[in-house]
Amino acid sequence: MSSPFSERHEISKESPEITIRYDAPDDLRYAVTEIVFDSDLGPKEIREIVCKTVMKRPDEERNWSDEYVKKEVQSLLRNCEWYHIYDVIEKVCDAAQFRNTRDGVNAAQYIEKETNKYFRENGIGWELVDGKIQHRGEESFQHIVAQASNALKEKGLETSHREIRAAIKALSQLLEPDLTGAIFHATNALEAVSGRVAEDDKSRLDNRLKEHIPKPLDTAVAKMWGYASENARHGKERRAVISAVTLAEAELFVGISSALCLYLTHKIGKDGG
Repeated sequence: MSSPFSERHEISKESPEITIRYDAPDDLRYAVTEIVFDSDLGPKEIREIVCKTVMKRPDEERNWSDEYVKKEVQSLLRNCEWYHIYDVIEKVCDAAQFRNTRDGVNAAQYIEKETNKYFRENGIGWELVDGKIQHRGEESFQHIVAQASNALKEKGLETSHREIRAAIKALSQLLEPDLTGAIFHATNALEAVSGRVAEDDKSRLDNRLKEHIPKPLDTAVAKMWGYASENARHGKERRAVISAVTLAEAELFVGISSALCLYLTHKIGKDGG
């Protein structure tokens, strides 16, 4: 399939505000059907994936045409639970890893590209990365987290890199995002990288930050440790804090922690020490 006019001329609209996260509107369900049927997987193979996901028996008595199978899939996706739509995207993407479209493009990459384009253009707070649906924040959030993740990886700071990814994974849980877990992992990332910078992994995080963050920002930043301690650390019961932390607050904390990790990586030599 050839590139459409808007892609050939690099025309795109500004991404709207994220308004959809724990839902799958009818237009998304339709778009998913069209994307997966363009991925070069066979119609019956797609139906098998969808049926197993939504736990419905395929209508094999009237499967004489690909068009009928597609209509059956459309009906299944139109009437299933919202979260199964995202399950189907992941499972079809996984099945398409070693397939190519008619134009020779990797089918999984095609699904990822088209799905993320739809998500961005329609204010959906998810993205498909390496075959997995994960949390998508506003553009500024996405940018700083990606920068921090890449910088930590390049410097060989595997613990911090792993913890930032774990924070995003915690935010990405479909039915109930682990907000306190996201804060916990983001704090761990900050502790690990600040320990490397300070060459001291024994002192308290707030003290380390005060030493390596410019004044007067150091005071405000150090108070993040107190916020994390109050809301997501020291083994507190989830029920005691679950109502105290909102998604927006957790995302803000992960974003600020990512920015601080990125800043602190600049203080580390190219050899990572």
